[in-house]
Amino acid sequence: MRANRRRHANIVPIASLATGVLLALFVCGAGIYCVWCKNRLHSIGNEIKGLERRLVELRSQNEVAKTKIARLSSKATLNERRSSNFFAKLGKFDDILTWESNTSAARADDEDVRPVRNRSARP
Repeated sequence: MRANRRRHANIVPIASLATGVLLALFVCGAGIYCVWCKNRLHSIGNEIKGLERRLVELRSQNEVAKTKIARLSSKATLNERRSSNFFAKLGKFDDILTWESNTSAARADDEDVRPVRNRSARP
């Protein structure tokens, strides 16, 4: 009769084996996810460093352009270009530039060219 009692008992404990396998899969999945997050963090950090370097480069280029604009729009440069007839070579600039003639003797020579707002740029 002892043989009948053991007939329903499993020889291989499937429930505890399945629990162990599922636990191992969960731990492996969590480890792989942590490694993926770390790699993603490093790649985004490298991308941010590159973008910050590019931003510094663009800011320096912007400063260079601002100084060049200031140098080229100075009164001395504009007077020099006016005397060399530079603007006549480019075409019609009467709508953009307004030259103020030196009719008053009280003005100094450096005030020949003054910035004037364009007539078509009204708000």
